[in-house]
Amino acid sequence: TYVAINGPCTDTLRQEVIIDVLSDVRELAQLGVKLFPNPTSGILRLTGPARIVGAYDLSGRILALPTTDQSLDLSGQPAGAYLIRVLASGKVYVSTVVVR
Repeated sequence: TYVAINGPCTDTLRQEVIIDVLSDVRELAQLGVKLFPNPTSGILRLTGPARIVGAYDLSGRILALPTTDQSLDLSGQPAGAYLIRVLASGKVYVSTVVVR
């Protein structure tokens, strides 16, 4: 929810965002893109016609940027689930990766 206040005027905007991570994984597989290993304890790799955008925590904060277009070092992150954004065919996909 966003609220803009300008003197006596107030405007409120509500927007719901739904991320269907499972469908993104299927779509990436159909494009020939694979993110592995999952779970991981270090370097995450990507194969296929795509590039990694970054790793995010579950609240959307960026935690790591890719070391190359097709690799990402998660070795410094604590154990848990992370969202990995991948750019493929002009669209950003989200995949969940577990760090152990």
